[in-house]
Amino acid sequence: MLIAFWFYMEGIGAIILLATAYGAALGLDTAVLIGTLLLTQFVAFPYALIYGRIPNPENKARASYVSMLIWTGVTLPLIGVYANLTGALNIPATFAAIAIDQIAGVLFSAFIGRRLFKGLSERLNAKRAIILGLLIYTIIPLWGFVLRSQAEFFMIGWLVGTVQGGTQALSRSLFSSLSPRAKSGEFFGLYGLSEKFAGILGPLLYGIVGQITGNPRASVFSISVFFVIGIFLLSRINEVKGAEIASAEEAQIELAHAAD
Repeated sequence: MLIAFWFYMEGIGAIILLATAYGAALGLDTAVLIGTLLLTQFVAFPYALIYGRIPNPENKARASYVSMLIWTGVTLPLIGVYANLTGALNIPATFAAIAIDQIAGVLFSAFIGRRLFKGLSERLNAKRAIILGLLIYTIIPLWGFVLRSQAEFFMIGWLVGTVQGGTQALSRSLFSSLSPRAKSGEFFGLYGLSEKFAGILGPLLYGIVGQITGNPRASVFSISVFFVIGIFLLSRINEVKGAEIASAEEAQIELAHAAD
């Protein structure tokens, strides 16, 4: 779990750390770069609340939440393709397009998506919900490779916000289920250490690729490798067995304390 977390956090950290540098390398306006970072934080709050409810089988709206995430992950890149090819979206038009897209997504999720994605939502535990978020995250460096307009940068920032808080919150939840409560300090100390070290390899790879190719687009494209590795490693985790081992360890600790 920690190794998987470390790899995909390298990708997340690289996107957060290098977004403005990459945008500046493409010649985007400084106000757009700063505005996109602020936009991402505002978007991350409501979507983190949505994301945290997806693994809860008692939540009747979880299929709608999944639908909204998938809708945004599919439609925003399509709008971005239009902006990329035509260059027709100025900043006000970009925000209008995003607003219309999100309103349409809410309506779609409320009336169609909650039925269409009901089966998928029922299979999404914490681990699979994280993988869903990482798949959406993988779109970011791929989109960044072809990014050409300020409108796309705003859309990428919005897309990052939809999964930024949720993936990290569910990562802590999943790790908690694998940790004996009596050793939570030790386990989350290692978790925090892993999180602190994330943000080394991503910028390093970005810089190395940039030096070799002289192309910032190739550099940002290389970040996708961390999400691919992270998804693969996370999919190999047996969270049921891990939780059982953690529970057995907790029981042994309680017996030892009782004997004392």
